[in-house]
Amino acid sequence: PSHQSLVYQSLRYLRKELHTMKTLKLTFSTSSKRNYTMSIPNAKEDLTLDEVKAAAAKLMKVLVNSSGLELTGLVKAEVTTSSTTELQ
Repeated sequence: PSHQSLVYQSLRYLRKELHTMKTLKLTFSTSSKRNYTMSIPNAKEDLTLDEVKAAAAKLMKVLVNSSGLELTGLVKAEVTTSSTTELQ
């Protein structure tokens, strides 16, 4: 086996899975016609689009982005999953 293959095999046996995290990313349109994305860590496992839309509507009433622009609509909502692995 190649040197790279041996290194990979060695590392594979030395790692331990710690956890998987889901992050909800909400992308809003703003009053300047630009997008603003908000990330919410540790998203619930069973979120529905209707739940996200309802929460986004409440957020839009109170949030102003860092430039002082109002959020005008939800463009998209997506959940990303990442896992953390510690090498020992």
